[in-house]
Amino acid sequence: MSLQNANSTTCPAKTAPPTVREALAWARPLLVGTDSDGLDAQVLLAHVLTRDRAWILAHGEAPISPRHLDLYRQLVTRRAAGEPVAYLRGRAYWRDLELGVDPGVLIPRPETEHIVDAVLELPCRDPIRRIADIGTGSGAIAIALARALPAACVDAVDSSSEALRVAQGNVDRYRLSGQISLHHGHLLDPLEGEPDVLVANLPYLSSDQMESLPRDVRFEPRVALDGGETGLDLYRSLIESLHRRDWRPDLVFEMDPGQKLSMWRLLVGAWAGSEPIFLKDLTGRVRVAVCRPRDGSDVER
Repeated sequence: MSLQNANSTTCPAKTAPPTVREALAWARPLLVGTDSDGLDAQVLLAHVLTRDRAWILAHGEAPISPRHLDLYRQLVTRRAAGEPVAYLRGRAYWRDLELGVDPGVLIPRPETEHIVDAVLELPCRDPIRRIADIGTGSGAIAIALARALPAACVDAVDSSSEALRVAQGNVDRYRLSGQISLHHGHLLDPLEGEPDVLVANLPYLSSDQMESLPRDVRFEPRVALDGGETGLDLYRSLIESLHRRDWRPDLVFEMDPGQKLSMWRLLVGAWAGSEPIFLKDLTGRVRVAVCRPRDGSDVER
C-alpha cells in the first residue's frame, strides 16, 4: 500500500492528507533491516516536522502536508538504502554535544568518548595547557576537551578540507574559535610547538576489515576508516614524526580491540621503558591506548 493511499481499503474516497500514524506505518516495512526500523521511522519524521519524538508518539492523528510528506519519503528511501540517519539529519549527538555531520566526516562513535575521559583522568603534575587532536574529523574530541579544560588551547589537525569545513562549523557553534585552532595537513606537519597531550583517532581498520564493512559504514569516508594493511600504518607514521621532532607528549590513541598486542609493541619499541595502558569500552573491549613516553637516554631511535 502506498503512503498516499494508506487508508484506501477502508475509505477509497478519502482525500485527507496522511497522518503521522499512517506515515510511520508506511515507513516501517521499508526500513526493516536497518539498525532500528521503528526508531528510524520516528526520528526521520520528527526531523521533517521539526518536532521531537515525544510529539510524534503523542500526535498520531496529526496530518502531514504534501511538502513534508515528499521530504519524508525521500529520507526514508535513502535510509532504506543504508545511508546513516546522522547524515540524513545533518547532525549527530555525542556526549553532551550536538554536532553537524555530513558524508565528509566520520560519525562520532560512543567508544570515542573514552579518549576524552582518558585525557581528563591523566595524572598531571601541571595543568594541561596545550592539546593536539590529530585527525579531528568533525571536531568532536577537540570541542569536548576544550569545554572540559577551558585553560587549554587545542590544535586540531586533519588532512581533509571537507572535514575541517564541518569542524569549523561545530567550533563556531560552541564559540570556541579562540581556544581551538584548526589546521589542514598531514599528522604533525602543521604544528609548531610540542603539546602536553596528543590525542588521535586515526583510521585503524585493516585491509581485511575494510572489505567487510557493514552497509551503513560504507557511506562514511574511506579515508577516515582505512588504516592500511594492519590498520596501524598512520599510527606508525605519527610515532615516527614524534621521534623526528623529539617530542614526548602524553599519548591517547583510539584503536581496534584486536590491535592491543601490535599497539603495545609499537609503543614499547618506540620508547623503551614506557608502560602503555589499555582502557576498555562499556562492552569490555580494549579501545584506547594511553602512553607516557619516558624522557632520557633510554629512548630507542
